[in-house]
Amino acid sequence: MLETQGTNYVAVRRMLLSAAMAACLTSGNLTGWTKSGARTQTATGGIKIASSEHKLVWKHVLQDGVNLAKKGHKFVLIDLYTDWCGWCKRLDRDTYSDSSVAALLNKDFVCVKLDAEDGGEGQAFAKQHKVRGYPCIIVLGFNGKVRTTSYGYKNVQDFTELLHGIVGREADDESDQEAADQQP
Repeated sequence: MLETQGTNYVAVRRMLLSAAMAACLTSGNLTGWTKSGARTQTATGGIKIASSEHKLVWKHVLQDGVNLAKKGHKFVLIDLYTDWCGWCKRLDRDTYSDSSVAALLNKDFVCVKLDAEDGGEGQAFAKQHKVRGYPCIIVLGFNGKVRTTSYGYKNVQDFTELLHGIVGREADDESDQEAADQQP
């Protein structure tokens, strides 16, 4: 049995606390950690990607995101990830935490993050859309239909170009639809 006042007890306690902190830091499950790019649990259960200027708040229920997007006339960006995916974590850390990416996403998109191995909605969505790798970004247009599916890690520049392409293409599609609606 450990001696409660001796140096052995103190050393073991420090070692256990260090191991527990290391496990929390490497798993991303440390609540309230606000270092830029770190995941933090929000009061509503969403994951916030912390940044010095902009923060993304992720929805975790697809229908909530779709409803919010319809109200705000925005796209739905669905990030399908797995807990074991290193590239998914890097996308969170390096790309989603960038202030220019966060600003663009907040302006034109409602973001939904789904765990593709959760045994529930995320897994069913991944199966329905035949997702074959992670990270997988699926963007729904204003009409709720899939506009784009993109696999793999994207750095800030590549991700920004992808988003601008989606926003520009939807504007072109709307103009074409308006012109078609006005023809006899």
